[in-house]
Amino acid sequence: MGKSKAKEVAPDDDDEALEEITSVEGKWSLEERQRVAERIEASGTPLGLPDAAFDAPSMVQDAYDAMIQKSPGVEVMMEAILQAARRMDAENWQRFQQIPLLHVHQDDSTVHSNLFAQNEPSWRPLLQRPKKRKQSCAFLHMGTAPMTPVLADFLTKLGWSGICVGPMKPPPGNEDLLQFVHLDP
Repeated sequence: MGKSKAKEVAPDDDDEALEEITSVEGKWSLEERQRVAERIEASGTPLGLPDAAFDAPSMVQDAYDAMIQKSPGVEVMMEAILQAARRMDAENWQRFQQIPLLHVHQDDSTVHSNLFAQNEPSWRPLLQRPKKRKQSCAFLHMGTAPMTPVLADFLTKLGWSGICVGPMKPPPGNEDLLQFVHLDP
């Protein structure tokens, strides 16, 4: 695939965008290139996958532009996504796009405990501060989606209380430790 990028397709810019989508196995038919371009454009991001994490397609575009030239992994991922967009029927393509969304935040407790602690020496002592020092500590969670039950349980079991700002209440179960402030983005 080289250094090609999936790009948004403007009505009078169709042919230029289609030329950028090339196959690693050779030339694609015009129909395949159009289907891939339409699917990538419909996703709202250059990745062909909806942006559920940030709800900020322009941030995804900026990150993609910065990474595509520097990361062979992003290039390999894009080759796989483009091949999926090319080969899958509509139902399987839709399922392919939904799979990452079903797994967003599934490893919250692992990320906030082990991953951060391995990369930032002050992280574990910070997390343990409420219990070890017997002091009150609070966190702020802001997002377009509520805090996950796993993360809420993880932090509150460590002795933290929190303020959750967003369009939806945090998950039930920790109401005594989580204060909710409604803010619709």
